[in-house]
Amino acid sequence: MTWLDATQLKAVDDTEFPDYRRAILPGGDFEMTMPSGERLSGALHLLQRTASSPTR
Repeated sequence: MTWLDATQLKAVDDTEFPDYRRAILPGGDFEMTMPSGERLSGALHLLQRTASSPTR
């Protein structure tokens, strides 16, 4: 997990779009708990639009 501020998120969006998109993972559907025990209400996940096949 990485904590990005607004400037860093913009840099990711500017350099990775359209190959990667952000998706919201709501905490009610995907339980996320910090080591302190605090539950997160949600998180952003980067999804790759296309998957490449491994070369064999």
